[in-house]
Amino acid sequence: MKRLLKVTMGIIISITILFPITSCIEKPAKDLDVQTFLIYAAGNNDLNALLTNNIETLKSRDFIPRQDDKENILLVFRHIKGSIIDPQLIRLYKDKYDTVQEEVLVEYDYSINSASAEFMHSVLAKANELFPAKNNGLLISSHGSGWLPSGFYKSPTSYQGIGGNSSPLSVDYQEYPSLEDDPYKDLVKSVCISNSNEMNITDLASALPIHYDYIIFDCCLMGGIEVAYELKNSVDYLILSPAEVMGDGFPYYCMTNYLMKDDNIPIAKRLEMLSTEFYNLYQSQSGTSQSATVSLIDCNKLEPLAESCREIFANHTEEIASFKATDVQGYFRFNRHWFYDLEDYISRFATDSELFKFQSAMKDAVIYKAATQKFITIDIVKYSGLSTYIYEPNSHYLNEFYKSLKWNMATQLVK
Repeated sequence: MKRLLKVTMGIIISITILFPITSCIEKPAKDLDVQTFLIYAAGNNDLNALLTNNIETLKSRDFIPRQDDKENILLVFRHIKGSIIDPQLIRLYKDKYDTVQEEVLVEYDYSINSASAEFMHSVLAKANELFPAKNNGLLISSHGSGWLPSGFYKSPTSYQGIGGNSSPLSVDYQEYPSLEDDPYKDLVKSVCISNSNEMNITDLASALPIHYDYIIFDCCLMGGIEVAYELKNSVDYLILSPAEVMGDGFPYYCMTNYLMKDDNIPIAKRLEMLSTEFYNLYQSQSGTSQSATVSLIDCNKLEPLAESCREIFANHTEEIASFKATDVQGYFRFNRHWFYDLEDYISRFATDSELFKFQSAMKDAVIYKAATQKFITIDIVKYSGLSTYIYEPNSHYLNEFYKSLKWNMATQLVK
């Protein structure tokens, strides 16, 4: 899976830039109508081969701006486990012979932690310094575990007793098979992990140095309302998956063709076209490979959704406290049951008038959604486009962490 996660080290590794390299390509003027797209490939983990293949597919099959194109800037940060190349921020372009070139803009020390918010911020800020643009897009490619605190997804039992509870979850979910026992672990990606270091979603929000037009999560389990709301002030649109993401990830063979080649098409439409391509790619597969969930979220429309949920949560506190999630549509496997369908959950106790207001807000915020009938072993019967945590009174550690999220501050699901 591709996992979104937080630094777990006691002391954050200092960032050492070995060779700040002067670009031989003339920088675009600040007032030019420039669009940049940066792929942040945090592959210092078991996704190294997959992420390398993604970048090579992009270079060989997708739209690459020409050397003299000052309006389209394609950047890649890559940190690949086992590579003989140190972590680099590069620009991709085609020369006059139509050969794809990699211009190294910055080279970093091999020991950097690309799952550190501080380091990610430094890379993104450097890219913006070198290529200030009117429109900015970002794709994060790595492991991900949604809104969960660092390390929890992999080893929930390690948190036993933390926060005053005898179990990290309620008595119905006390067994967590090791992820190493997952027969499908090689099929899925699981935001960012570098070796054992992880980044929380709250840290990711602080790592973004500018406002982005869009962010794409080529990572598992990032399609939660908690993730979208945490980032809503930093980005206009999000593409994400409530369930996991298959190992091949997004369609790198046509990604920049949609995102950069024709800027006469509104960005929301281009993102919808890419999301549709992603869905069609996996819908056309067979067996377990026919697995995908994808959503396009308008972050500027999330506040009415929060207002609707806040009203519903306030009016149904007793029902929420005793609610059992047994039949609610889930997007998880291996008992990692912290990702349920938001609308299916709300519909279980909201009144007709409350549900109407909620659904209207969802329709505005979720501008595209698609899911295959199954995701590996998960039957997808209902799909609203966003997942949510379902409150569990006995999950003291998770509940305390959940209180720190902007979504909970806005809605008061967990008091």
